[in-house]
Amino acid sequence: MLVHARAYLMPLRHPVHFFAAATSGFGVNMLAILVIKLSSSLTLK
Repeated sequence: MLVHARAYLMPLRHPVHFFAAATSGFGVNMLAILVIKLSSSLTLK
């Protein structure tokens, strides 16, 4: 079904949306690492 609908081409049709999602996900992960390093990991447990 995925191949028949050519859904695998979606990132090529909307590259800005996929880039924005990837960039924001990366940013959230980097912020989480920064918070853990600054506050110590025991604070979040």
